Amino acid sequence: MTRDLVTDTITIICPSCGTKLDTPRCETDPPNAVTLRGIRCGDCDNGGFDLPEFFDTNGEPVSGDPETFAEHK
Repeated sequence: MTRDLVTDTITIICPSCGTKLDTPRCETDPPNAVTLRGIRCGDCDNGGFDLPEFFDTNGEPVSGDPETFAEHK
């Protein structure tokens, strides 16, 4: 099964310092997500548990649950 992806990369934005990093998409990234927030960069990582939040091109939240990916095709 192939998915239509918005881009080949996703932008991770550190919630602590705002650093942005474009990284290759993972199979688990929602197809319509373009940014990922909630993951701290290496400089800000405090060893805690990060909770990723995905957003689309309009800044709207996107579910990270693979079961809902089909709803956004």
